Amino acid sequence: MPPPSQPSNRFPPPQVAKSWNRRIVFLIVVALLGSFAFWMWRSIERSRERQRGLEFAAKGDFKSGEPLLLKSLERDATDVEVIKVLATTYARANDEGSASPFLEQWEKARPGDIEPIATRFRMKIRLRHYEEAIADAERLASRADMDSDLHLHVADVFWRAGRLPEAERASRAGRVALPGNASLRLQLAEILHAKTEYPAAREILDELLRDAPELARAWKISGIVAMDQGNPASAIPHFEKALSLDSSDVNARYYLALALIRSGKEEPGRREMDRYERTRHALDLANLSFNYPEKLDLAIRAAGLLFEAGLDTQARLFVNQVLERDPNHAAAIRLRDARIKSSHK
Repeated sequence: MPPPSQPSNRFPPPQVAKSWNRRIVFLIVVALLGSFAFWMWRSIERSRERQRGLEFAAKGDFKSGEPLLLKSLERDATDVEVIKVLATTYARANDEGSASPFLEQWEKARPGDIEPIATRFRMKIRLRHYEEAIADAERLASRADMDSDLHLHVADVFWRAGRLPEAERASRAGRVALPGNASLRLQLAEILHAKTEYPAAREILDELLRDAPELARAWKISGIVAMDQGNPASAIPHFEKALSLDSSDVNARYYLALALIRSGKEEPGRREMDRYERTRHALDLANLSFNYPEKLDLAIRAAGLLFEAGLDTQARLFVNQVLERDPNHAAAIRLRDARIKSSHK
C-alpha cells in the first residue's frame, strides 16, 4: 500500500512572509516620501514663479511678470498681493478692461481698504470717464484718509456733474487737510464763483494772489469775478497779468477784449479780439498738427501762425520738431533764421 501523499504547503514560511511585508511597507514609504518630495518641489517652484513675477512687476518689466502672476493666481485665487499688483499695473496703463475684474477682487478681499477705490477712481479720471467716476467719488468723499490729489479730483467730478454743494464740501475738506494747497484754494474759489457767491470767491482769490502771484489761472478767475460783479475796468489788469504769465490762454485773451469793450475802450478791445481770433486759429492748427506729426508742412503753417500770435515758445517747438525729422527742411530753416534775426534787432 502506497504511503499517503503529503499536503502541499501553499503558504510561504512565516519568515518569508515577514520579509515580503517589510518590502511592501518599504515601497509604500518610499512612494509616499517621493510624492511628498515632489509636492514640496512643485510648491517651491510655484512659490519661486510667483516671487519672480512680483519682482519683474516691481522692476517695471510687467511684460515678463504678467504670465507668471496670472499663472500663480490660477493656483490661488485669493492671493491679494498678486491681485493688487495686477490691478494697479493694468490701471496705471489705463487698461480698464483688464483692471476692472482685479479691482473688484481686491475690493472684496479688503472691503475697508481705500486703495482699490482710489486706484479705480484715478484711472477713470485719466480716461476722462467722469460720469462713471461719480460713484467712487461719493464713496471717497466720506473717507478721512484720502491722499492729497484725491480731494481735488473728487471735488472736480462733483463740479462737472453740476453737484455744486457736494463739490464745495469736498473742496473745503481738502483745504482742511491741506490748508496751504494753492490748487485747492483756487478750485474752491471757482466753485463759489459758479454758485454766484462772488464776495466769498473774491476773498479767497485776493488771499491766493498775495501768496502765489505766479498763478496765471488765479489772475484770470479773479478778472472774471470782477466782470461778473460789474467791474470790467478793474478786471483789465487781472487779465493782462494772466496773459503775461501765460500768453497762450485764449480765454484770458477773449475776456480781456470783452473787458476793454465794456469799459468803453472800443479800439484796443477790437485789437485784442482780433488777436484772440488769430491765437485761437493758431492753437487749433497746432492741435491738428500735433495729431499728424508726419505732416511737416502743416507743422510749419502752425508755427508761422503761432509766431504771428506772439506764441514764440510754442512756435519754436514745432520748428524744432520739423528740423529733427528733416534737418534740411527749407521752410523750417527760413522760419527759424527769420525769428533769430528779428530777435537780434
